Amino acid sequence: MPKVSNGQQTKKSAGSQQKGAKAATAGGKKGGSSYIKYLVSIVIIVAIIGVAIFASSLLGPQGTGNNSFLMFQKNYDSASRVDIFVTSYNGTILSSTIGCATAVIEQLVANKQEHRNASTIDLNIINRTSCIRSKGLGTATANYTVTSLQDCLNTSSIEPSIYINYSTTNQTIIKPDYLYISGDAVFLQECGLASEFS
Repeated sequence: MPKVSNGQQTKKSAGSQQKGAKAATAGGKKGGSSYIKYLVSIVIIVAIIGVAIFASSLLGPQGTGNNSFLMFQKNYDSASRVDIFVTSYNGTILSSTIGCATAVIEQLVANKQEHRNASTIDLNIINRTSCIRSKGLGTATANYTVTSLQDCLNTSSIEPSIYINYSTTNQTIIKPDYLYISGDAVFLQECGLASEFS
């Protein structure tokens, strides 16, 4: 076996150490790089969630909680007259919206604590241009008129109002002076709003 001088051994071990150091540095860079990517990903996800929460608080329906409904109900119960608006762009829509409105009216009239006389409920059946307004309910010969859509909507500024609309999106918006619900046929058939007045 040939003898290797101390100088050659030193060169070989220095070379081995340099290779080991390069490998460790490369591994460290890869490890550090993936760690930074991981941190950046977490920061981005947290930022997206934060933006979504902020946007939903600005853009989403406001006041859909129980306290908001109680405030609306208090105003609705104490008003001398109230409005209910239902959309009727075609027969299918009318059958969904009027069914829910009927359930709400039955609950308002049947409510033992906050009973409302049907004659103080004004029903407005609206399409895109006109409105059939029944001022007061409960008699076989209800007093109704056909008027403009704007004439019917003008009353909502002086009477607390419930709006029942047909839509592919189920939505509820509650404000102190009005309540707006929209939904598909199944949602309106269930008409969870009616039970809130019991």
